[in-house]
Amino acid sequence: MHDQIVVGYVDYDTTVPARIDRRNAHITVDHVTRARDCLDRLSSAGYDCLVSAYDLPGIDGLELLDTVREEHPTLPFVLCTDRGSEAVASRAISADVSEYVRADEVSDRAAAVAAAVEERVTEHGRRREPDPGGEHLSLFFEESPLGAVQWDEEFRFERVNGAAEEILGYSEAELRGRSWETIVADTDRERVAEAVAGLLEKDGGTRIRNRNVRKDGTRITCEWYNRAVTDEDGDVRSVFSKFEDVTERKRHREELQRYETIVEALNDAVYALDETGRFTYVNDAFADLVGYDQETILGSTPQLIKGPEAVERAERNLARLLSTDGPDEITFEIDVQPREGDPIVCEDHMGVLPYDGEAFEGSVGTLRDVTARRERSRELRWLRRVVESAVHAVYVTKPDGTITYVNSAFEELTGYTRAEAVGQTPAILNSGTHDEAYFERLWETVRNGEVWEEEIVDERKGGGQYVARQYIVPVAGPSGEIERFAAFQVDISNRKERERHLDRLDRMLRHNLRNDLNVIRGCAENIASRADGEESATAGRVVQRVDEILDMSQKGRTVATMLSEDRDRRSVDIASTVRDVAERVNSSYPAATVEFDTPSRLVAVATRRIELAVEELVTNAIVHGDGSDSEVAVRVEAGEDRVRIEVEDGNDPLPEMEARLLVDGEELGPLYHGTGLGLWMVYLVVNRSGGAVTTEESDRGGNCIRIQLERDGM
Repeated sequence: MHDQIVVGYVDYDTTVPARIDRRNAHITVDHVTRARDCLDRLSSAGYDCLVSAYDLPGIDGLELLDTVREEHPTLPFVLCTDRGSEAVASRAISADVSEYVRADEVSDRAAAVAAAVEERVTEHGRRREPDPGGEHLSLFFEESPLGAVQWDEEFRFERVNGAAEEILGYSEAELRGRSWETIVADTDRERVAEAVAGLLEKDGGTRIRNRNVRKDGTRITCEWYNRAVTDEDGDVRSVFSKFEDVTERKRHREELQRYETIVEALNDAVYALDETGRFTYVNDAFADLVGYDQETILGSTPQLIKGPEAVERAERNLARLLSTDGPDEITFEIDVQPREGDPIVCEDHMGVLPYDGEAFEGSVGTLRDVTARRERSRELRWLRRVVESAVHAVYVTKPDGTITYVNSAFEELTGYTRAEAVGQTPAILNSGTHDEAYFERLWETVRNGEVWEEEIVDERKGGGQYVARQYIVPVAGPSGEIERFAAFQVDISNRKERERHLDRLDRMLRHNLRNDLNVIRGCAENIASRADGEESATAGRVVQRVDEILDMSQKGRTVATMLSEDRDRRSVDIASTVRDVAERVNSSYPAATVEFDTPSRLVAVATRRIELAVEELVTNAIVHGDGSDSEVAVRVEAGEDRVRIEVEDGNDPLPEMEARLLVDGEELGPLYHGTGLGLWMVYLVVNRSGGAVTTEESDRGGNCIRIQLERDGM
């Protein structure tokens, strides 16, 4: 045979088509790895023959054969399999395969395929010639496992075989002489009529799938392979058809197509491996995950994307699936190495393809990227350890208040074990101290998505109360709905007890001290008014010293009260505050001069004590100045995100110890005096307001003390 043969060869293995192309100069092989690529080229490539492997990605070789026969019913088609299968052979014969080559029955697959191609292409050329004898047609009827029909020139039943009688439910006698319309459903008659007309016009062979009606009225789907036989003059003598009931196959194929559509649409990567461990199918998500195109993946082994450890783990799990007592499917984690980048942690959900007996046919599975999930899991484990080791009590509830988790500190503080607390509500801690309105406010706050913060008096298991600073945080899920409440309790029982004792001691000392000092002051004033000379001067110094002690006592009281307060920062109009301070100090010290320069309004974030700090600085500048000649200037300026308050005087520079008190909150020494306590108070107020204090020499040669606070964006 000397004419050039063009063969379309479909297989992910390149070895056999390359050998055929190299050994046979008259055979040109167009090799593709996917059936879809072959179908795309079929109309334009001018193939004389198609050769296809059975195991293909997407659609298998038989499905490719079915599709080819719809448009090219006579094109030679050679199907190759790695091993024999009665089911595959039966389906191949039914679909009118030209040749069936089993690799396990030949020593040289390339030579066997080339020989099959030459023989079938030559035979195809002979089949186009008239068959004057009836031997071939008789053989067609006798050997066909399918239904067979011989039609006359009017396309009426002339002869049917036993398989046809069984499929259609009619006997040959019942059908002979009747039109083809007898067995064709009304909805398909127009399409079948066109095929009939083509055959009667000597249009070669046709293949058609249509709905037929059995004698009992049952509708079935049949696939028909038809060929016209002509006489010596070229006139149609008979038309022969063979057909099969493909109702179940059609339903199965449609179902497979639906499944394939679903698989392709999945976000998870899907793969199939044959019995040798080579990829036969992957979806687009798989290719996107690993970074290789499907041409590279198909036919390769998992070593393409897995290291030795991952491969070994997959093989161990496959062995479990294949064991007699193994599970039907298994899920495990592996590291997948993409073409580029770091390894991806994936969850591999694996199963095996159904098979009969010992003939394992391969495995299927999905890969899901769980890198982020593993990282979240690691973070959650760390967070759990942190919460478990926290010194403060933590408990978590459902939206209805049912406790789902408590940490060790909760057990220690409340006396309830984890087993005793989980499943209960926080009502087990209710001491009866708070009324119903308290808890209504609590629930209203947290159910609105806001954080609850307040002191609570709870009761331990077995009795005994404790005071806690409680924070309840709503935790929303992905939908935005609140799924949990996380509560944190800081035990402040000891602090509250100390505060009660200190407050009692403070009230007692303050009352007694002020009374005694006032008595001393009165006596000293009496002496000063009656005595002369040194005695009067001494008595005057006593009065002055008593006033300083009383002032220091009041400042100490103010500091103590402030330290027991929360750092409740708020919006404060600093401009208005400074003006109020200047007017008040001017009234108290009329001989002094307090000048101020402020905008009409300037808002900062500070505690409510900030006014006290500004007044202390202005008063301190006057008291330590030149008496009636004291001049103090107060300025308020706005920065981009800060508010500056400057208090400037003409006094001597502040002593180093007092400057450190003011700027850094330096610890008070045993020799501090009233001024030092006042400056320390300024430091505390500014610090608790989130600000800072600095000092420098003023342009007038005195002191410039600057307070900087956060500007409020309101």
